[in-house]
Amino acid sequence: MNLKGKKLLHLGGAIFQVPALKCAKENGCFVILVDQTENVPGRPYADVYEAVSTTDKEGILRIAKKYNVDGVMTYASDSSTQSVAYVAEQLNLPGNPLESAQILQRKDLFREFQRKNGLPHPEFVIADNKERALKEIKKIGFPLVFKPVDSAGTKGQSVIYTKEEAAKAFDRAIEFSMCGKIIIEAFIKSDILELDGDILIKNDQLAFRHYGHNHFLKNRISNVPSGEMFPGFFGEDVSVQLDEQFRKIISGLDLHIGCINFDGLYSQEKAYILDIGLRSGGNYVPENITLSTGVDLTKAAVYAALGIDFPCENLYCQNPIPAATYLVGSRFPGKLESLEFGEEIKDYLVEYRPFFNVGDNVSHYIRSDLALGIAFLKFPDMETMKVKMDQIEDLIKIRIKPTKLEKDNLNDHQVDPNKFKDFKELISPFLRGKIAEAEAQGNDTVLRVLTKQYGISEQEYAIRTKEGLRHYDASADTYFEGEKIVGVERFYKRVILFEPLYQCIAHCRYCLRRNYEPFHQNKEDIDRIARFIGTAEGHGDLREVLVTGGDPFLVPEKVKLFLDALANYASQIKIVRIATRLPIHQPDRVNDKLLKVLSKKYSFRIEVATQINHAAEMFPEVINAYQRVLDVVRIVYNQTVLLKGVNDTKKELVDLFDIMREVGIENHYLFHCVPIGGLDHLRTPIQQSIDLVRAASTTGQVAGRAKPKLCFMTSIGKIIPYEGTILDHKNNRYLLKSDYLYEERMKWNPYWRLPSDVEVSQDGYLCVWYEDAAKAEKEMPVIKIG
Repeated sequence: MNLKGKKLLHLGGAIFQVPALKCAKENGCFVILVDQTENVPGRPYADVYEAVSTTDKEGILRIAKKYNVDGVMTYASDSSTQSVAYVAEQLNLPGNPLESAQILQRKDLFREFQRKNGLPHPEFVIADNKERALKEIKKIGFPLVFKPVDSAGTKGQSVIYTKEEAAKAFDRAIEFSMCGKIIIEAFIKSDILELDGDILIKNDQLAFRHYGHNHFLKNRISNVPSGEMFPGFFGEDVSVQLDEQFRKIISGLDLHIGCINFDGLYSQEKAYILDIGLRSGGNYVPENITLSTGVDLTKAAVYAALGIDFPCENLYCQNPIPAATYLVGSRFPGKLESLEFGEEIKDYLVEYRPFFNVGDNVSHYIRSDLALGIAFLKFPDMETMKVKMDQIEDLIKIRIKPTKLEKDNLNDHQVDPNKFKDFKELISPFLRGKIAEAEAQGNDTVLRVLTKQYGISEQEYAIRTKEGLRHYDASADTYFEGEKIVGVERFYKRVILFEPLYQCIAHCRYCLRRNYEPFHQNKEDIDRIARFIGTAEGHGDLREVLVTGGDPFLVPEKVKLFLDALANYASQIKIVRIATRLPIHQPDRVNDKLLKVLSKKYSFRIEVATQINHAAEMFPEVINAYQRVLDVVRIVYNQTVLLKGVNDTKKELVDLFDIMREVGIENHYLFHCVPIGGLDHLRTPIQQSIDLVRAASTTGQVAGRAKPKLCFMTSIGKIIPYEGTILDHKNNRYLLKSDYLYEERMKWNPYWRLPSDVEVSQDGYLCVWYEDAAKAEKEMPVIKIG
C-alpha cells in the first residue's frame, strides 16, 4: 500500500531506528523526525527535522499539531514510548493508553501488574533507600538482581550473592534511577537461552508473534546481547505459555495496536516475561524476523502508527527459516585495522552493515551502538545455526590496535598512572555462593581465604615508588608469515607458551596479567600460531607447549582447535600443558564438552596445570571436578601462590599439600607473589618465604613427592632460590642469578629484548633485580592512584 500524503511523526533517529524511517519514506510518507541530536543516522530519511528531546511530551505534542500528523511512533527505543502514547492520546491518533506505556516502561509497575494478574514473575521488593533495601532482601534470599525501576537496557544492574555486596549494588542502581527507586528481584537461572522476540497487536488482539533467543558472547564484558536467533530452540509449549501471557497483558493494559518487544527466561517449565518495550525490538530484531518468516514487522509498525491494517493471516510462521544477527564488537578500545569474515561463516552471511570504518577509533562493546557493525545470517537448519553461532566469535577476524595513552612528564622515580588499569572485581557465581554459605555458617576461614583472593581492596591503589604496574611485557613483537602474532612467549629452550584468551570467570587480585590489554584469538590466529610453533626457525628444540591465559577451560572449542592444529603442524611437540583455575572458580563448567576435548588422543600427552592456594578451596564440588579431569588426563599438577594472610603459615601449607596428595594432584611450585604495583599487601617477604618453605619441607608431615619448591616468577623466567642464587641486595631489591645464557635466549627467541631490570653477568648469564615485599612504609614512599 502506498502511504503517499500520510504525515508520520517519528521519535528518534539513532542507528537502530533507521529501518522504520527508511520504510516510511520509501512507502511515500512525509516524515517528521524528532531528536535532540542534530546529526543522527536517521536524518537523511526525514523530510523535516525538529531538535526536541524525545522525552519532552509537550514539546512533541506542539510539533505534532504544527504538522497535523496522521500518526506518531518510535522504533527500537524505550525512552520515548510514553511520549508516543501521550501524543496519540491527546490527538486521538492510533496508539495505546499513556498509563499502559508508563506501566510497561517502569519495572516496578510492570511487576505489580504481573503479580495482580497472576502472571509468572520473580519475587521482588521495591526500595527507595538503602536501609529498606538491606532489610527487604531477607525476604527473598540470594542470589539477587538489583535494577533501577526506570532505566533502559542493563544500566545500573547488578547480580549479587552476599549481603556485603548489597550496599554497593544499591548505590549503582539508584544512580541510574530518575525517580529514585530500585527493584530487587530473585535471580532466575534460565534452563535455555534467554528468550526474545516481537509481537504484533491488531484490533486489540495478538495478531502475530515470533519467538527466539538473545545471543550473548561466551565470556561477556557486559550484559548487552550480541545478537538474536530465530526461531527458538524450544517446543511449542513455551510459545503457548508466552501467547497466553501476552493476551493477558494486551487485555489487562487495554492495548490496541502496534509492535511489542520482550526479553524473558524459561525455568523449571515456566516462561517468564521479564521486560517489555511498547515498540519494535532493537538490534534490528524486526529485520531478523523478516529473514526468518517473510513477515515485515518494520512495515507493520509503520502501518500501525497510521492506523492502517497490516495484512497478517496467521499467528505464527509454520516453517520459519533459521536466521540470526550478530553484533561484531571489540573487547577493548583502539583503532579498527581490519575486519574479515572467515570462510566457515561466509556462506551464511546475507549482509554486513558496518557502523565504523577501517581506521576509525572504536570503543569496547558495552552498548549495541558501540558495535563495529551487524551481520545478518541465514542457515539451512537449526543445528547449523546452533553450531555456527556458538563458534561465531572465532569465525570473524578483527584487528584492533589498542589505544595507548601518552606518558606524562613524570620523574624517573614515579609510577606512570596512565598505565594503571582498574582491575574490576569479578567473582564467579560458584564462589559467591560459597562466600554466602560461609557467612551464614560463620566459617571465618573460607571467608578469609576467598575474600582476600577475590575481593577488591583499597590497598591495591597504593603503588610504591619504582614499583612496576606490569610484571613484564609478555607480548613482545613477534611476526610470522608477514603478520604480528600475540599471546605467544618463549623463555625456555624446550617450552613455548600460548594464550588463546586473556579472560577468566573470576579475577584473582594477584594476577600477573591484571594490567595487560585483553584479547581473544580467532580460528585463523590459532591456526597460524600452531604453524609458528611447528615450523618457525629455531623451533626444532621445542618439546612442550603451555596453554594458559586467561583460563583456556572457558573456551574448550578454542583449545580443541589449537590441539588439532598443533597435531597437524608441530610434530616435535610431546607434551601440552593446559593451565586452569576453572575447577575452583566454577566447577560445573568442567562438563562433558570440555572433558571430551581433554580425552582426545594425540601424538602428544595432555597435562593440566592448576592453582589451589588453600585447603579451604577444596569444596566437594571442586574435588569432583578435579577427579573428572584426572579421569581423562594422566597428570594434574598444582602451582600454589604464597599469599600473605591466606596461606602463609606452616599448618595451612601442610593441610593443602595433604588434600592435594589425597586427590591425586601433584605439587609443583610454591610461587612467591609477583612484584606488581598494588599487590604489596598480599606479598610475603622473601626471607620469611624461604624460612616457611624450609619449615614445611622438613616438618616430617609432608610426603616427599608433595614437598613444595619455592619459585620466583621474574622478567626472565622462573628462578628457584638455591644456594648462590642471591647475588646482591639493595634498596629492598634482590639480584637473582639464573642459569639462562643471554646468547642462548636470543637464539631461542630472536624477538626477545633485554628487560630494564636485567643484567648480563661477565660469563654471559642473565641476572634479574627482583622487588621484595615492603619492609616499612617510611623506607618506601607510596603514590596513591585514582
